[in-house]
Amino acid sequence: MNVPNNPPVSAARAMPASGIVPVRPRPTGAPGSGTITANDIWRIIRRRAWVIVITSMILMFLGVGINIAWLKLWPSWEGRAILQVESPGIQETAGIQRQQPAANLLEMFARAEAPRIKSRYYASKVLGDPEVQKTKWYKKYKNNFNAALIAFEEELSVSHNRLTPQIRVVFHTKDPDEAPRIVNTLTRIYLEHRRQEAKEDLDQTLISLRKQETDLEMELERRNIEIGKFVSAEKIPLMARQTEVETLLAQYAEAQGNLQMVLRSVDTALLTIEGRTAANWTPDANSQARIDTDPIVQNLRQYLLNLEEEREAQSKRLGYEHPFMKRFDDRILIGRRDRDEEMAKLRQQIFAETLNSLHQAKSGNEETLLEIEGKIKEIRDKQDLLNTKILMYQNMEANKERLRESLKAVREMINNTKVTLEKTKKRGMQVREVSGAIRAPERSSPNLVINLIATFFLSLMVGVGLAFLLEFMDKSLRSSQDIRRHTNLSLLGSIPNLEEDEANPADMYSVVTHAPHSLLAEAFRQIRTNIMFSCRMRKCRSMLITSAAPDDGRTCIAVNLAASIALSGKKVLLIDANFRKPALKRLFPSLPDVGFAQLLAGKASIEQAIAQSDTPGLWIMGNGQTLDHHSGLLGGSRLAEVIEQLSKQFDQVILDGPPALLSADALTLSGQVAGVVFVVRAGKNLRGELNRMRDEISKLNGHIHGVVLNAVEAVGGGYLR
Repeated sequence: MNVPNNPPVSAARAMPASGIVPVRPRPTGAPGSGTITANDIWRIIRRRAWVIVITSMILMFLGVGINIAWLKLWPSWEGRAILQVESPGIQETAGIQRQQPAANLLEMFARAEAPRIKSRYYASKVLGDPEVQKTKWYKKYKNNFNAALIAFEEELSVSHNRLTPQIRVVFHTKDPDEAPRIVNTLTRIYLEHRRQEAKEDLDQTLISLRKQETDLEMELERRNIEIGKFVSAEKIPLMARQTEVETLLAQYAEAQGNLQMVLRSVDTALLTIEGRTAANWTPDANSQARIDTDPIVQNLRQYLLNLEEEREAQSKRLGYEHPFMKRFDDRILIGRRDRDEEMAKLRQQIFAETLNSLHQAKSGNEETLLEIEGKIKEIRDKQDLLNTKILMYQNMEANKERLRESLKAVREMINNTKVTLEKTKKRGMQVREVSGAIRAPERSSPNLVINLIATFFLSLMVGVGLAFLLEFMDKSLRSSQDIRRHTNLSLLGSIPNLEEDEANPADMYSVVTHAPHSLLAEAFRQIRTNIMFSCRMRKCRSMLITSAAPDDGRTCIAVNLAASIALSGKKVLLIDANFRKPALKRLFPSLPDVGFAQLLAGKASIEQAIAQSDTPGLWIMGNGQTLDHHSGLLGGSRLAEVIEQLSKQFDQVILDGPPALLSADALTLSGQVAGVVFVVRAGKNLRGELNRMRDEISKLNGHIHGVVLNAVEAVGGGYLR
């Protein structure tokens, strides 16, 4: 058999074509942060669209049913009454300037009255009324007074209308006529009882206001003493110190900005010169002038000019073909060489001096910048402390002013209360009914419009939430985003599911050769391109194809990838390195009985172990007759020698290996090849499996090219469409 024995491909052949950006694998390590982006949210919604739709529809139908049942079985009609607290003496005596304190006093009384109306005393009086006991609401408790009392307290709502002296009394029943009847009974009983005890309230209010006045006076005195101590502790006025600190901070900030501009210019100059050599460096005008005015260079140029002039003169006398003219030509060539060498040395010296001066300027400016930043931090710390003191002083003054206003308001209220108290003792505090409860024009609940709108949005939110819950519970790898986010590995390419290819090739293992225009073939060519650009082929002449578990498509990927690389003009050897479950013999029946196992054992040569396939440039090496001690062969030094020997004879050696998590052979092989490619079946392999496989191979210093995602299903328009 004719075994290819060509030298390694040249660097020009191994380099990618111009205009294509190479895909570089990410460094292996901990998984990514898992941050969810807007694209990820949209992808999850599209993937789980049916879950969202079905869940939302079920919940919406359920919500509509609940609202209909609510409307039929538990409708609610409202009875509402408005009470107002007022004192006839306040408006007559307080005068125009004291209207607001009087209104605040009435509002305070109304706020105190609201919980009294809802007390059990009035509730028991209402339930003892014969008219209330005739209602359907009371009869549904079957004359159980305690049960009716508890239900009444729960359903009754009594609240104070903010900023007004009004009280709102609300009760709900299923009968539209019973709610107003119960509310009116409650207000009638309350008003009759309240008129009897109104005179006692103002006395207690006056006592409370006087105590509040004393407390405010003591607090105001304490604040004055505290502010005086704080001001005396500061020798320099706070505002003057703040201006001084701000001026100093502005000066250092300006110096910091100037240094940063200088550093940026130095970094720009270093960026243009670092990574270059003196040969490809373009000197500036000063450097070029220094080269041109160098005495040695000028002498060499003058010497060369004299030689050329003398040669021209001798050529006119002797002719260009005279043997003596050749010595002139040699001397001119030597002169030019000496001139170029001297200019190159001077150029190298100026290049080194320029680079060194830029580094020194950068280092010095960075040290100065650090010193300025330290000064700025110290000044800002002082500024923060000063601002804190100023804020404390301003808060003290503001609190003192609020205390003064509160004390003034309390004193006005005391004066008003005294006047009101005299009038009230004669005429009494009044709570009157502004509006009694009447039959409501429409039911209070359920509000079908609002409920149905809320049901729609709640159902949609639950559906979306369920979709995200299912997505987060799903630990499998389904898309390229899952690979990048959860494993931090580079994605070399994705192989769509066979059903997604409109060409529908008959044999998945020969899709590159027999269906070259299919989506599957294009996907394999993309993987080939990404692998070629992930590293130079001169250094990555051997690779291992492995996966976490069986039936992930390793052999299919290996065969098509090998064929794709072979069709690009390279000589490729595909080796079946799975000793426990070989597969290439089934795909290539013409393989010889000896193979990789016998080659490692030294019982066969390369010519005996390989066979050329129908694809030009592709050779196949089967597993051979599996030996019982194949693990020992993989662990020996013979494996590295064989792979190195094969890499010299072929442009690319691809090993179809066993599952990495089920066989130690894959880990052994990964340490002897130039790179490893992981095959992940979408929807089957879990994130933990791929991370574990990555970590195991990384411990052995194996280089991971990236991941091939196999059997990707079309979602929302199809993959590659």
